[in-house]
Amino acid sequence: MKKKLLILIIFILYIKLLLAYDVSALILNKTKSVNLGDKEYRVEGKIQKISTISTNNGNLYINNIPTNKNKIELKALNGYNYINNKNYRGKIIIIGDYFALKVINKLDIESYLKGVLPKEINYKWPMSTLKAQAVAARTFVYKKIQENNSDIFHLDSSYLSQVYGGLKAERKSTNKAVKETENIVLTYKNEIIYSFYHSTSGGYTASSSEVWNSNGNSLHYLKAKRDPFSINTPHDNWSFRISKKRFKKLLNLKEIKNIKLHYTRSGRVKYIKITAKTKEFKITGNNLRLKLGSKDLKSTMFELKSQNGYFVFNGKGWGHGVGLSQWGAYYMGKKGYSYKQILKFYYTNVDISRVKT
Repeated sequence: MKKKLLILIIFILYIKLLLAYDVSALILNKTKSVNLGDKEYRVEGKIQKISTISTNNGNLYINNIPTNKNKIELKALNGYNYINNKNYRGKIIIIGDYFALKVINKLDIESYLKGVLPKEINYKWPMSTLKAQAVAARTFVYKKIQENNSDIFHLDSSYLSQVYGGLKAERKSTNKAVKETENIVLTYKNEIIYSFYHSTSGGYTASSSEVWNSNGNSLHYLKAKRDPFSINTPHDNWSFRISKKRFKKLLNLKEIKNIKLHYTRSGRVKYIKITAKTKEFKITGNNLRLKLGSKDLKSTMFELKSQNGYFVFNGKGWGHGVGLSQWGAYYMGKKGYSYKQILKFYYTNVDISRVKT
């Protein structure tokens, strides 16, 4: 009993430490100049009206005047920070090098999530679905902070992390979902989980190992399982056609004699073996998807045919298939399932924990 209490205390302290941090999201990269809307900002204790910030030879310029600095932190005096026609809560950090600027939005996690949810899921969907997404997205952020806390930013604002749109993206329904699940995260054996999510599983979720980990060590809470809720979605059946010439160019191959697909338990392509006259080429299904484009090759749950100088992929589902299926969560929400039931279905044996600041 004492041992369990000690573990609980350590876990609470760990969560409090996490909550002490704001999240830093990269919102702009590879740009020489940004427009700050001619607003008043507090910059290192001073109030300054700023129209533009730019970089030249590693030096930041405010309103075309050199600052002799390569990093500036600022916050709008009244209202919200304005960056290139978008408003952002919190603070803005701008870092310049010899070639471009990095613009980072630093803000509290709950405010950040308000700009994430409507970009990641349909704000008109059932409230229990939106709440499930809020918890998954919040857990994702905490894990990123845990892993990247020494970096200048924790995650970017694209699909490579979580899509983040700032204040303009916010909607009443998704803000409500964030508020009503405030500080709730997913844990497994007292650790924050990797709360991956995707559009739709195609009827069978994937384990983490079959998508990313070649040694077969899957995370126990991210298992492959039948998903009856992710059937009859807009992405049940899709087709993608690519010329053999283009296919070979993208994979840096000169010739193709034979292609053989190897499948996982969930019906996804584990890897593809391509043989030529004397050589053999092997690529994982996930890497092939990234090579060909994840918007065209929507998932690795596909069959492949050769037709008149083209390769034709016929598949189902959209995304990697690991963790929460958003369309599955939609149908569960429509059927009256609570957000906790949705999360418990897609993340095996997890705990739903409320943390306190």
